[in-house]
Amino acid sequence: MNQKKFKKIAFRLDDFHGKCHLDKWKFLVAELMKRGIPIHIGLIPKNSDKNLNFNEYNFDHWEMASIWQSKGANFWIHGFEHKLQEGSCIFSLSSKGEFFNTNEYEVEDKISKAISLFLTHKIKIAGYIAPAHGYSQKIIQIIERNKYIKIIWDGYWYGPRNLKNLNFLPQQFWKIYPLFLHPIFSGVCIHPSEMTYKEINGLLKKIDSLNIYNFKFELNKINFQRMNSFDICYSLLYRIIKYLKN
Repeated sequence: MNQKKFKKIAFRLDDFHGKCHLDKWKFLVAELMKRGIPIHIGLIPKNSDKNLNFNEYNFDHWEMASIWQSKGANFWIHGFEHKLQEGSCIFSLSSKGEFFNTNEYEVEDKISKAISLFLTHKIKIAGYIAPAHGYSQKIIQIIERNKYIKIIWDGYWYGPRNLKNLNFLPQQFWKIYPLFLHPIFSGVCIHPSEMTYKEINGLLKKIDSLNIYNFKFELNKINFQRMNSFDICYSLLYRIIKYLKN
């Protein structure tokens, strides 16, 4: 079977931390694993965003991450504390982010602490995902010179791209659309804690309606192409459609 003809849809599950809605996470992760869907989780090392708390008491999210990792799940650094600030994103993706109004020394210190926590708990670092999709110039410069972070997952690109000496997986959607609307590689961001079980089951039904090869991909085999004029046009068209839709 020629797998090249299949468009790729990559899920990232955001906001995993010690007070997330663990029952929903367990249910969705188990269902994705049952189907052989690659699992990519944005883990917040030390969450301080109370809006993301769904449980009164912490559970050991590092232990849970280790269990899931042993079953094939991948983990991404999702900021450090998820404390959101207003600011200007260099990719115009968001007006909020964690490190917009933080000095460079503090940003580097928090990223180093995030990495240290991953390494201490023996969780492999797949890459970096910014809280609220907000990227300051400082965080990009720090990641550029960091030996542990090689991929960022964000951006309205048509497919995986190389930009500013970094590799980017695109993140264009928050749900699965009819396949003809998807580009060659789609990043789909979902937040399990905020979903109802009805929404989770609806997502699983959409997954089951497609071919398993639409979801099969390996990070170490992705071809990150250089940004070109087509990507600029695609990103502009995407923003226009998104604006009109809202």
